[in-house]
Amino acid sequence: MIPIEAAMSDFDQWDAAQYLQQYYRHVEADEAATLDFIVRACGRIATPGRTLVFGVGPTVHHLLPLAPHSRELHVADYLESNLLHVRRWLRRDGSAHDWREFGRHVLKCEGVRVPSERQIVEREHLVRSRVTRCLRGDAGLRSALSAPSLGRYDVVVSCYCAESATGDQAIWRRYVRNILRQLAPGGLFITAALRRCRAYRVGPCRFACANVDEHDLAGVLFEAGVEPGQLQLEVRTVDLRARLGYDSIVLASATAPLPQERADRLLAAGRRARPGEPSRRGSDAICAVSS
Repeated sequence: MIPIEAAMSDFDQWDAAQYLQQYYRHVEADEAATLDFIVRACGRIATPGRTLVFGVGPTVHHLLPLAPHSRELHVADYLESNLLHVRRWLRRDGSAHDWREFGRHVLKCEGVRVPSERQIVEREHLVRSRVTRCLRGDAGLRSALSAPSLGRYDVVVSCYCAESATGDQAIWRRYVRNILRQLAPGGLFITAALRRCRAYRVGPCRFACANVDEHDLAGVLFEAGVEPGQLQLEVRTVDLRARLGYDSIVLASATAPLPQERADRLLAAGRRARPGEPSRRGSDAICAVSS
């Protein structure tokens, strides 16, 4: 177990290659659950549009289930060293990380009983053909992307990003809100977070984590205007605390409200409330939690 009192590392000590070797040599339980969840969430995408993966890290595996449902894929990360690994894979550099096992898992989640090597290669080719931008991102800024003129996205995916970048829950909430600002009204947000984790390990380094759970995540999404009926949320046990620092994850997908629809709902809620009584809205309204 990672000692809570141990000194935390800064991201100038981040080793992307070590991270890939430690977390992505195989499809661990957390990523198996995450990829399955993304596959199911993609069922909510009616028309392929522009998708942003924010906080992509040095990885491409979350792009694998998104590519068939995206007209265009953009990836963003705070660290140039992470984007370097993504670019290596995109240009088929021989030193790039091997994601074929993850592609196989995604295809199985999509219903392919025994994926062939050809199917895996075809999915990787599709991802490469859909990725058109690698951007610098900073969730601490309202304009979180290095190219704000690109506008908002139909789908925004951000997994193990905001809570893994800070040990401060107030900063975490600001990060989530800024990531959500990249989403167009009516768009789909897909996220995953380490649950009740204070620190995680990358090689000899320990990085702070915001210690959030499903109630925290639901709360910040409701504050951003997501309606309880538009939120799908799951908790999965992954039993990785002794080795990596966490034993469960939170998975969520939510549809962003259309501006007028939100205004109409708030107005209607105000009319239903008794004088002087605020309309009820909070993290106790989580619509679905499963282990």
